[in-house]
Amino acid sequence: MDEPGEWMTGLLKKDRTLASFWEPVNGTQFTSIALKAQPLSRERGNHIARYEFKRWTDYVDGEKAKANSVF
Repeated sequence: MDEPGEWMTGLLKKDRTLASFWEPVNGTQFTSIALKAQPLSRERGNHIARYEFKRWTDYVDGEKAKANSVF
């Protein structure tokens, strides 16, 4: 796979993956960051970024509680 477009074809066929993950450093507010390449075609693609911050689960639980409350 050394021709133009073959790299993306590998992503499309799930023969290869491109992703990177970062762990927190002391003093940061995030618990993880992930970046993944997602192919759309042989010529196009995008990146998916996912960030998780400290107390994220507290926030999600609070939003669920609000949605389930009567008032």
